[in-house]
Amino acid sequence: MIPQESWYWNKHAIRQDHFHLRDYVGWGTLTVEHDIEDPTNYTAWGYWMEMGENKSEEFYLEIGSIATGPDFDEPANYVSSLSGSATYSGNFLGQAFYSKPTIGQVSFATYQASAKLVANFDNDTVSACIGCNSAALYDYEVFQVGVGRTEYEQITYTDLSIVLGPTSITNSGNFQSSNVAVQGNDVTTGKGVWAGRFTSVESTIPQDALGIVRSSFTRSDDGAGIISGGFYVIDESMGFQPDKR
Repeated sequence: MIPQESWYWNKHAIRQDHFHLRDYVGWGTLTVEHDIEDPTNYTAWGYWMEMGENKSEEFYLEIGSIATGPDFDEPANYVSSLSGSATYSGNFLGQAFYSKPTIGQVSFATYQASAKLVANFDNDTVSACIGCNSAALYDYEVFQVGVGRTEYEQITYTDLSIVLGPTSITNSGNFQSSNVAVQGNDVTTGKGVWAGRFTSVESTIPQDALGIVRSSFTRSDDGAGIISGGFYVIDESMGFQPDKR
């Protein structure tokens, strides 16, 4: 989905909303999928970020992940009795932060990517990959000592991806682990945590799932980065094909 465009699918609208944190230096972006006729039936995923100085006048940076919706408020207990497998596709929306201390540079960008999740209900495991099909950076800002702030409006495609390794599904349809790897050009190390759950709307195969990811990585240029955000995926057998209107 291209930033700031609306899409429609099976009487559902998908859009992006940007917001700023009141009383703080911070911002965030959410992708929201909702029923056109009932906006209280929604799913939202994305990120928020806050930065500033604490009481000790030390600089701090917080990046958080968001993934929520009423269909995911209750446990998906029916999942424990399922069999077979399913593949899910969707979208990840997060904040990317990168620091290169050797040259006094930090950068921020929105990281939007494909999300694919595979569930095996026979052995109760799930795995996923963020950005393995496509990923892009936009709303790019760079801060450098002696230079100041530079903004880049163009969309930049990136090979950064996050591999979410096999993780156990609990009896309530949740999953959580630190089986995370970051891949991409010149990436030397990567780690993280991820968590999610299947919809509580009972079906022979869960129709959708959502979750959050927080990853960190280093590169051979002595830089270090963080990508944090949320994802939402839909069972591919449902034939999800969004149409722009």
